[in-house]
Amino acid sequence: MKKLFSTILVLAMTLGLCTPFAFAKTSSFPDVPSPQYDWAIDAIEAMLAEGYIKGYTDKTFKPANAVTKMESLIFAARLKGVLIADNKPFIDFATQLYADDLAAYSFGYKSEVSYLLYKGTITANELGSYLSADQINTPLKRYEAAKLLTNIMGGAATGTSVDFADSASIPKDYVPYVAYVVEKGLMNGVGANNFDPQGTVTRAQISVMLKRVIDAVALSIDVGT
Repeated sequence: MKKLFSTILVLAMTLGLCTPFAFAKTSSFPDVPSPQYDWAIDAIEAMLAEGYIKGYTDKTFKPANAVTKMESLIFAARLKGVLIADNKPFIDFATQLYADDLAAYSFGYKSEVSYLLYKGTITANELGSYLSADQINTPLKRYEAAKLLTNIMGGAATGTSVDFADSASIPKDYVPYVAYVVEKGLMNGVGANNFDPQGTVTRAQISVMLKRVIDAVALSIDVGT
């Protein structure tokens, strides 16, 4: 009996000293490895499952690639419901309604952009900043992402200041949007209390941001005439 007790005690002490196994997250893409992208893998997989963001034909995700302004609108439209069959009548209506506004721009996603105009996520006055020839493939900056996320949420951007060491680098008109997304936890600071407003948004980062939007709001479908 004494020998059995000693064996159990040694086993218990051994198990107590063992470090728990750290299970790696599983990604659908070879270029989104764990643990390097553990902070983004769940969000990427969730966005992939919903069809909001897709991989490339070579089976990669390219998580570090910058998101262009055009891509940001496509992602926003998908998040707002452009892929939902019940929304097709509204999408068709919006495409006709905003045809003249979009006629000056050459791009392949007019249904998506029309739908965002219809939903109030962007305005006709903002189209040039997204769709003009010198902007459409320009990387989305973090302060621009703050405004887009706020509008996706339908939030009231009323803040007047933010507490970051580089707050002076945030364009004045965008400070309320930065304040909103930080308050809602949609975007965080980087490094030593910086927001890095001029930094570009990567595909991994936009996946996390969009997932936070989904987690923050209850999405629903309204059907009516």
